[in-house]
Amino acid sequence: FPVTIRRWVVKIPLSLRRMLNWMKLFLEFYMLPLLTQVKNVQLVLESSSIKKIWPVFVKRFLTSIATIKVGEATDPSVLINPVISSGDKKRLMEFKKNAVAEALDAGGSVLLDLQEKYGDNLVGPLVLHIPLKAAVNPQSYSQREAFGPIIHLIAYDTLQEALEIANATPFALTAGVYAQSPRDISYFINTIESGNVYVNRPNTGATTGIVTGK
Repeated sequence: FPVTIRRWVVKIPLSLRRMLNWMKLFLEFYMLPLLTQVKNVQLVLESSSIKKIWPVFVKRFLTSIATIKVGEATDPSVLINPVISSGDKKRLMEFKKNAVAEALDAGGSVLLDLQEKYGDNLVGPLVLHIPLKAAVNPQSYSQREAFGPIIHLIAYDTLQEALEIANATPFALTAGVYAQSPRDISYFINTIESGNVYVNRPNTGATTGIVTGK
């Protein structure tokens, strides 16, 4: 059955220092382990905060992603193992080509591309920035399951826009929100189209014993 694109909505009006501290924890203990599961990830960030810290955020985020070790599964220090075949690597390269073209055509950018740095069946991380107007299209590559280490960064102005992005995906097994406002949390829980919803906690490795989705 379809595997969800994991979605996080970050709705925390923090100071610059607190936001950067939160980012450090998020990257070290959440985002980096997630990439070992080779998913296509949406990290949706509130633009009112991002406008202040976007350059710092991008620099720290990309530095953290670039430290991920890609290599053979026999090396215990490796986080991203080879894909199963040369055909699967070719599929990911085609996905990358189309995702990059879409992001650039929409006014976005390629923030980090390590996908073809490695030989054999190894595929490194790809980080794209894609504007909201393109991300809400259900056919967007940011809404598709890549089965590869790909991250789309998407900014929004309101919680309603964030939910529009998250609900645009045809996959809906798991979603999560980080927020301080009980009103925002309640609105998110009652509006998100997802079988499992996590609040202010990781949603990787969750076992519920039920099949969920749209």
